[in-house]
Amino acid sequence: MVQINLYDPEASAAEIRWARENGLHGGVLLPGTPPGVDLPQLHDACYEPIWKAVSETGMPLNHHTGSAAPPSDGSPEGMVTFLLEVSWYAHRAFYQLVIGGVLERYPDLQLVFTEQGTAWVPEELARLDHFFQRMGGSGGSQEEAWGSEVVGKLSLKPSEYFNRQCHIGASFIRPAEVQIRDRVGVDRIMWGSDYPHREASSPYSKECLAFAFGGVPKAEVEKMLSLNAAKLYGFDLNFLRPIADRIGPKVDEVFAGLAPRILPADANMCPAFAGYEFATD
Repeated sequence: MVQINLYDPEASAAEIRWARENGLHGGVLLPGTPPGVDLPQLHDACYEPIWKAVSETGMPLNHHTGSAAPPSDGSPEGMVTFLLEVSWYAHRAFYQLVIGGVLERYPDLQLVFTEQGTAWVPEELARLDHFFQRMGGSGGSQEEAWGSEVVGKLSLKPSEYFNRQCHIGASFIRPAEVQIRDRVGVDRIMWGSDYPHREASSPYSKECLAFAFGGVPKAEVEKMLSLNAAKLYGFDLNFLRPIADRIGPKVDEVFAGLAPRILPADANMCPAFAGYEFATD
């Protein structure tokens, strides 16, 4: 994955093209613009060389949850504040790219939000659609006074841009999130283990899959576990299939569900197992 420097958009664009020409396919890691840094927000026109290079090379933008939040002050309270706010800061990239017209100008550009969960998507899209409708109205609302110029340049609602161009890297997805998959978009979700972080599903990834996807239709699970990511990143499934057959979970294991008291308590480090009844000895 290409790492870029937002302080130099032209150099970043050259790096993106160089990486693609030399065989890199995983995409571009898009940094955030936290409050307090000496950087324009992502809607600023100065980043146009980056969006153009990404569009021309066909590589997706990948936006990780941790890069957009201001740093913690290191205190226990500061760490909790960071934990509560970090995902919200990461979501800002979506509406900044919408209001900046980036997704409008580059309809083939694909944007991935990673390690932010999926539960935020339906509520956030409903909120944004509401505000954009108010800003684009003709009833003299305050939202219209502030936002009509921006919204007038856009042809779609935020939810429509999301459904066309956005994806979720769903690290250690929880059963409650799987239950709202239709509201997020089954073809938008890509499961991930978050390896090698401490909160990753490994070494209990097979159990994590069974806990989350037990009882879900096979065609939908195939999308969320492989097909969506393969389509977006250009993976060769025929090449990968023998490897998956050797080390991956079996289909029956995924759809069997996870019985209670099978896993030891140390699996609770992974958020995917929230609500699971762990073994007591």
